[in-house]
This record gives sequence, structure tokens and C-alpha cells, in this order.
Amino acid sequence: MISFLSSIEDETFVKKFSDALPVLLQTLSTVLKQDEDASISVLQSLSELVEAHPSFVKPIIDNLLLTLIEVMKAKELTDGIFFICINFIELF
Repeated sequence: MISFLSSIEDETFVKKFSDALPVLLQTLSTVLKQDEDASISVLQSLSELVEAHPSFVKPIIDNLLLTLIEVMKAKELTDGIFFICINFIELF
């Protein structure tokens, strides 16, 4: 879904998917805690979405950043996930 939304140029059309944001955030939180490869893929896709449509994620930006910070605090976190989280936060 993220790649699909990133490819759309019409901001009005993209905003129609805003109801999916809480589900997207919950899924991100779950994936970040369970699967490193999937986490990297999700974060890269989400970064593309933020770059293409920054206003789309504004309603969840606080929770998104808090989720990333909590993930970065995890002791078992690999360097790959840590640096991708840092790069993602730098977008803001």
C-alpha cells in the first residue's frame, strides 16, 4: 500500500487513505519488533511516502516518532534498524 500511495501524484486522492494510518502505524510497530528484513523494507517504503506526501503522515507524526524512538531503545536492535530509524527521523 505504501508504494502505491507513494506513486500517486494527486494529494487529494492520497488523503482519502488517511483512515488507514492507525493500522499502518500498528503494523509498523509490530514488524519493527519481529522481523529485521521486513522492518528495513517497511521503513524505506514509509520514507518514500513521507518524501512524496509529507502531509499524509502529519496526523500520526507524534505516534510515529515515538514508535521509532521506542524501537531504537530496544537492546536487541541491530545497527541496520537503528540507522534506518535515524535516517527516517532526519526526514522531519
